Amino acid sequence: MQEEGVTVGSAQQQEELEAPRRGEIAATEKELEANLAEQVVVLAKAIGRFSRARSDAEDLLNKEQEAAAAAAEAAGEGGGTA
Repeated sequence: MQEEGVTVGSAQQQEELEAPRRGEIAATEKELEANLAEQVVVLAKAIGRFSRARSDAEDLLNKEQEAAAAAAEAAGEGGGTA
């Protein structure tokens, strides 16, 4: 019987010791979740900027290619009549 009392007492002491640690762990988890959410927002904004920059670069490249094709066509027409 004495051993059961010690075991129950030890379990209660263990619980009392672990309770504050669980609170610390929960607080740390919340902090990590908040940091992760913030990083997700930053990443989403960066992806948006990258996407816009890529789209702008593609538009510029297309315009340059169209201008080069038009210039080549104009040079070909001008060379044939001269």
